[in-house]
Amino acid sequence: MTVPDLQTASQPPRIEAVEITKRHWDGFLALDAVSLRVQPGEIYCLLGAAGAGKTLLLHTFLGFVTPSAGRAVICGADVAKDPTTREHLTYIGQGASLYGSLTARQNVEFFARVDGRAVTFSRDDYYNTMRRVGIAERHFERAARDLEPSVLLSLWLAIGLLKNSPALLFDEPTVGLDLYAAAGLQETLREFRAQKRGLLVATSDVLLAGGIADRVGIINEGRKRIELPRSELVGRSLPELYLEYMGRPLRASRPEPQ
Repeated sequence: MTVPDLQTASQPPRIEAVEITKRHWDGFLALDAVSLRVQPGEIYCLLGAAGAGKTLLLHTFLGFVTPSAGRAVICGADVAKDPTTREHLTYIGQGASLYGSLTARQNVEFFARVDGRAVTFSRDDYYNTMRRVGIAERHFERAARDLEPSVLLSLWLAIGLLKNSPALLFDEPTVGLDLYAAAGLQETLREFRAQKRGLLVATSDVLLAGGIADRVGIINEGRKRIELPRSELVGRSLPELYLEYMGRPLRASRPEPQ
């Protein structure tokens, strides 16, 4: 199996948010003019706590949420105007659904072909791709409903490898993973980057962002507070920056000694 390399010369960003704003019906401002770009061969980590607006932003690229203002763009095309943008995108979210009655291999086969791509894979291609993302052979033909969350995530990584989507969205991919599985995830994300794909990773995991990000943005209360390339993170503490822009938790006061 040969997955073709993605051509990058003179191409627009894989993923781009152009001053995306979302105001709910009750007036609540959930996203406040958020802009970012993810270039070919770049991992962009959007750091923020639960409720910061990360998932909402990802959903604008999927067409699940219509911005009140601004544009969500995939490979140069406006998501709101061009429904074919979904063909260039793979979304790997928390608890992303697989078919429980199908085996691991059958799920990979189905989702790798669901957008009608003409590439033909053999059963060995599916098996070898599952091996590449660390799935044990004993899981290949087990029903998805019987698999652990870390294996289900790895199945989506295998699907992403086979689909060869130029743009990938990840929503809190390390939730529920042990250190071994998290290390395997990082290895696969680097493989996606080497294939010149653009990755937008929404996460609250500062260690993940520090380990893989080419660019880090910190989002809080729907607003992007700061964005730094890896070159500007050298010698700086990403956890300290995160706490600074998210707001440090208040320390419990200690009683004065008598």
